Amino acid sequence: MSSGKGNHNNGGLLRKVQKLGASSLIVTLPRDWARRHNVNVGDTIRIYDEGDKLVIAPSNYSARDRIHVNLSKSSCSRHVGRLILCSYVFGYDEMIGESNRIIKGQMLERIARTSTYLHGADLRLTGNNKVIEVSFGDDPLDPRDAISLYGKELSSLLSVLARRLKGYEVEYEGLQDRIRKLAKTNYRMLRVLNKGRAFNSREEKRLRQLLSIGVLLGMAGDTVSKLAELIHVLEPGLKDDEKERLSFILEVAEVATGTLALSINPPSVKKAEDAYWKIKSILDLEEHASELIESATPQYAYLLSHVIDLARLLEVAENVILCMALEEKHANT
Repeated sequence: MSSGKGNHNNGGLLRKVQKLGASSLIVTLPRDWARRHNVNVGDTIRIYDEGDKLVIAPSNYSARDRIHVNLSKSSCSRHVGRLILCSYVFGYDEMIGESNRIIKGQMLERIARTSTYLHGADLRLTGNNKVIEVSFGDDPLDPRDAISLYGKELSSLLSVLARRLKGYEVEYEGLQDRIRKLAKTNYRMLRVLNKGRAFNSREEKRLRQLLSIGVLLGMAGDTVSKLAELIHVLEPGLKDDEKERLSFILEVAEVATGTLALSINPPSVKKAEDAYWKIKSILDLEEHASELIESATPQYAYLLSHVIDLARLLEVAENVILCMALEEKHANT
């Protein structure tokens, strides 16, 4: 290995190709890069053929990504909960916050409250209680599995709402627990997607596609969470037939969301298409919206508009999922 110094051209480090033996060609690795990734003599590295370039990556990548924040600043202490949440979602392994005062009271409550939403979070106070270390640990979930898990949780919440409209007893506290669980699964999904590592351009493209699906489903989850709150408040003002219709529409959305979750891993064109037709049946209601709400209560019209908004988000997510499945099945790359 040679040092990291050398001639640069357009941001790239130049290395001279040398001959080894009768026919082999070799180049040296920059020493700084090898030290940073703990690559030593005799180790194995990964080499990806990218057509017009080779990508070299360590096979034993284990570096921990930490973020340090100064909690002595009022802006940091005020947003400490959000800083922890962002560190988790953005894929950091650990957040370390240091203060010139003992961390206690309201700040500690914010930290503890936020951490309850984060899968695998571990809090430690050190440095005479002036330093908070939040470790997030490793998550074994594959990005596709993380999306599938979230889709199933979303489908489950839709099922609960449909059952409530059918007259089944659903306690408000139980509904809130479901919403919190969905939020926790959402944050976990985004973390897994942001921590995904790509060692070639195809893997990088796939991660971007999966992240876009995760964001769309996360937005759909926010819509369903809001819908749950609205149903709790507006349900008493609905007519019996409106409850029945709305329950049926939510059941269709439930099945569509569950089918989308199943079409991710393994990629399935058929399941994505099945989800599409169910989503389309909800979107088609918009064409007859004026007829549907002419004799309906304002509560029903308002709830129906939110369900249609949900279907729009699911439609875009389904398009991306279907394109991925088609690409993996038919494209020659």
